[in-house]
Amino acid sequence: MLRVEGLSAREIGLGPFDLEVKRSLAVLGPNGSGQSLFLNALVGMFAAQGRVSFHHYLLNRHSLQGQLLVGFLASPPDFEEHLSGFRWLDLIGGLYRLSTKVRRERILALADDFGSNENLYRPLNGLSAATRLRIGLMAAWLGEPRLLVLDQPTNFLDPQAKEGLIERLAAHHNQGGVSVIATHDLVFAAAVADQFLFLANGRDMAHGSLAELANLLQTRKNLEDCYRKLYYGQIK
Repeated sequence: MLRVEGLSAREIGLGPFDLEVKRSLAVLGPNGSGQSLFLNALVGMFAAQGRVSFHHYLLNRHSLQGQLLVGFLASPPDFEEHLSGFRWLDLIGGLYRLSTKVRRERILALADDFGSNENLYRPLNGLSAATRLRIGLMAAWLGEPRLLVLDQPTNFLDPQAKEGLIERLAAHHNQGGVSVIATHDLVFAAAVADQFLFLANGRDMAHGSLAELANLLQTRKNLEDCYRKLYYGQIK
């Protein structure tokens, strides 16, 4: 379980947040609502108040054991631009303390899964946005993490690739993994998450299961209706 207790960064207007995530949380909101800030705070990318723990391990910059449990995709992915995709992934595998043999086997297997074989050895700064995203997703899965934290993972993906990502996340959840995913794609969010957090100006507007939110907002049990009611005050 992921437990978030009093997470905030008051100097940048984030939080506070108090949440428990057992399976999958979709973080929703319009541009500028604080999705990326929330995810970055969650994984300890900057100093914040409060406590975030996963399976009793703290998630912050000082907890190596906690960090090894996490696979993180930033938006946009944070690369060493001059490296090839393979070399960059190889470095990421080293951070997860994987042997050379294991990490290279995993990179090739993930390249197969994500359809990135032909671009794996090209410099990252010459790749398309969609290919760069796929390589970022490969990095998130490389350490076989128990917790995936993904920021806008469907950007630039075609429908087939998006369906493959939904299936991969389902397998992750079925194996006991947990995910926190920031997205603007409500159809994708409804397909992969069983809890939802709506943000505005870095604050928690509402969170809960779809049934809980529909009851709170007096809408149909439909994610788009909940979104429209919260942000526009009306339902289509």
